[in-house]
Amino acid sequence: MMQRRGIVLASVAVIGAASIWLAAALVQIAAVSVSASDLDVRRSNAQLRMQSAVRVLLQQLADQRDALAAGVPADLPQELTLWTVQGRRIVVRLLGVGDQNPEPIAEGASLDANHATAEAMSRLEHMNQSMADAVVAARDASPDTGLLDRAAVLEAIGSSASSSEGVNLTVYAHAPIRGPEQLTVEPWSDEFAASLHDVLSDEAIEVLASLPEGAPETFATRVAAASPTAELWGAILQHTAPADEGFLLGRIDLAGAPASTLATLPGIDSEQAHHLVAIRDTLPDELRATLSWPWTEAGLSRSLESGLLPLLTVGSWTWRCTIACGEVIESDESSVLLDPIWAEVVFDVAGEVPRVAMLRRLIGPPGSIEGLPLPEPLHQEDLELDSAPRIMDSEEDMPVDGAFFQDDRADIDDPLPDDPLEEDAASSQPSAQRVGRWR
Repeated sequence: MMQRRGIVLASVAVIGAASIWLAAALVQIAAVSVSASDLDVRRSNAQLRMQSAVRVLLQQLADQRDALAAGVPADLPQELTLWTVQGRRIVVRLLGVGDQNPEPIAEGASLDANHATAEAMSRLEHMNQSMADAVVAARDASPDTGLLDRAAVLEAIGSSASSSEGVNLTVYAHAPIRGPEQLTVEPWSDEFAASLHDVLSDEAIEVLASLPEGAPETFATRVAAASPTAELWGAILQHTAPADEGFLLGRIDLAGAPASTLATLPGIDSEQAHHLVAIRDTLPDELRATLSWPWTEAGLSRSLESGLLPLLTVGSWTWRCTIACGEVIESDESSVLLDPIWAEVVFDVAGEVPRVAMLRRLIGPPGSIEGLPLPEPLHQEDLELDSAPRIMDSEEDMPVDGAFFQDDRADIDDPLPDDPLEEDAASSQPSAQRVGRWR
């Protein structure tokens, strides 16, 4: 009897212990589920904030398109409130990296690594001939696509994230061949000549009529060779363009490039480049928006026309920003940004429909973590959207590194990858895919 009672008591003890273990396990599972749910909510909030921030900033730049075409720098506020909720403001802030100011950076102020010569790249600060040769070798290794992203350029020259800001190279420098009031150069006819009278003088029209036939890429050189004055060919290039080119790739923005970039141009040394910038800063907007002022106002030799004109444009149409999204407690005077996420974005307003050329989520504040590799850009598997590159002409579409999401007239699909803090950035190889005019 006593033995049977002991067995019963032992069984009760085992069942009790098992119940306690099961209850603890269920509590742990519930805690994990709540934690996972909180993480999903945090991710969704981060994605919504980034989508909203990109939309708002892109629209701000699109509204400035005419000014950008005239060479006026892009103007974005250092902080924008996206929305408010329960005493908190959800904001996006422009960030500076290193000693840079928190402002958008013109891609046209940099050399395009897919089009610049090795000699030009070697003249950049923080570059040398072997690094320039490495960039050329890397782009030649992929003749169909070239270098798809600035990260690929930095990888080719062996530049780490901590030193990348000093390398004035990009792959997003381009300008539309048909800007405001530009006319397409068609086969010459009396009708075409008549259409030019509203924007060009009779002398300029006579120059165009006398131009010999030639390839579109030599158009600027042929104008310079035929035009008797810099004012005339400047006006011609400002208001006319070769047919069917679409976009000028790799051009340097004469109105916005720093002296360090202008000094890479053939025949321009550092002293001349600084002189051009000093003169440019004194010019009214209307004159700075022309291609002729280096000759008419800065005394540049006319012998440099044919070598420089095919490399220059006026106005920057692609702008790189580093941004942070987060929330600010309205009652907190310190304005500390809570729960921030960071991203590097290249906005493209060259076409009538504004686009996002590149969006890269950063794993931390830019410039604050040294020695880390460049963070992974967006990938197709993260986006789960159409992976086929294509040219989008519809106002319904806006590409982001090979994926597409609707503009602000429709709902946006999720353009962001999972939480970047969970990605193995150390093992990732930066890569990107260009679409449309980026190919």
